[in-house]
Amino acid sequence: ALMHRIGLHGKAIVPFILGYGCNVPAVMSTRTLDDPKERFVAAALATLVPCAAILSVVFGLVAFYLGPLMALILYLLNIFVIALVGRILTAMIPEDTPGLILEIPPYRIPTLRTVVQKAWFRIKEFLVEAWPLLIAGSAILALANYFNAADFFNMLSRPVTWTLGLPAATGVPLIFGIFRKELSLVMLGQALGSMSFDTVLTSVQMITFTVFVMFYIPCLATLSALRRELGTKDMLTITGLTVVIAMVTALLARGVAMMFF
Repeated sequence: ALMHRIGLHGKAIVPFILGYGCNVPAVMSTRTLDDPKERFVAAALATLVPCAAILSVVFGLVAFYLGPLMALILYLLNIFVIALVGRILTAMIPEDTPGLILEIPPYRIPTLRTVVQKAWFRIKEFLVEAWPLLIAGSAILALANYFNAADFFNMLSRPVTWTLGLPAATGVPLIFGIFRKELSLVMLGQALGSMSFDTVLTSVQMITFTVFVMFYIPCLATLSALRRELGTKDMLTITGLTVVIAMVTALLARGVAMMFF
């Protein structure tokens, strides 16, 4: 019933649940949806679900300095935005959503061999898609640090950081967070010169930064999964959509936070 209110099939709940662990298997699981339009919407919304890597940013920046209640509010905001975007996308791409009527096969206890083969089939898919990109991203990050390319990246992202009211130095964490989302928090401390974020960021800036990271461009592994499942065109469309959603949501969060902090 919840998925139908968003405009999706009931099976679309699976990518959302998986997304809280990792967006890569969440995107891959959209192949269970029969209609291409539903697959696109479900994949787009799955990339907005905060994965475990983003959890480190929410907990390390907001929950630690502003309290767990504020972190919970951000997660509720995330759910609201996903539902709202889902309604808008399904209204723009109308499609009759069938009921969740499935033939239930007889269930039997699987053999150990079947479990191992099935697990390896899924794990292999993730290793082949995700790990090479994560390794390449880490190598690029190391080279950028070695050649002191931070000023260039900060200048490149300055229109975004200036609009959001963030320090110019946050450009590098935002850019390299695309490679691995947890890098957004690790590199934030390096960029600002202190891991005591309350001394270098205001409460409003912490909230704005975290909200933007929750929604903006998926990590490279997720982008690869999107390209494989939906194609390059849809991957680029979803990427652009996440940037717009991240900017709008972060600006609204900043405006509300300024009234309380």
